[in-house]
Amino acid sequence: MDKITPKQKNAFELYQRCVYLKKKQGELALEFGYILKKIRDEKLFKYIGDGGFENFYQFLASPEISLNPNTALMYIRVYEFYVEKLKLPKEELLEIPVNRLNQLKSNLENKPKEEVLEWIEKAKVLGRRDFEKEMEEAKFKKEKDIEIKVCRKCGKKQIYYKVNSLCYCDGSVGIFTIPEEL
Repeated sequence: MDKITPKQKNAFELYQRCVYLKKKQGELALEFGYILKKIRDEKLFKYIGDGGFENFYQFLASPEISLNPNTALMYIRVYEFYVEKLKLPKEELLEIPVNRLNQLKSNLENKPKEEVLEWIEKAKVLGRRDFEKEMEEAKFKKEKDIEIKVCRKCGKKQIYYKVNSLCYCDGSVGIFTIPEEL
């Protein structure tokens, strides 16, 4: 049998470390979702530091947290769907990247639990490209209905949307601000 070279040994050790960190990342994302949900839902941000924060978004913007609100809400939604709603053990989810869980969630929210479990298994065992191909074949939505881009001239935000994806119930398109209290 061929002798293992130092580079092969080092490569394998780094590979094992990557696998471990990927699992740890999943664990941290679920824990983050749990903690952020408690802080938001119980309005605990009002009791943090000197005088607290006025709202959840100020808390997220604090120098110590400095977390994008979309990222925070993704952690919360993933936690709510898989752990609270479906009551799946966290261990079942650790090997799946949080962005993949989030993508699956938006496509599986109204599906039976058995189908969700099938997709979770696929998410664990398939590589990124094979998984995306499976999702494409299942006709899962991939494109976004709304995109926010930054104008190259002035640096302000531009909103692009698919006309058929917006609500016209009252005869107009509503644009709403983010509520201060979340």
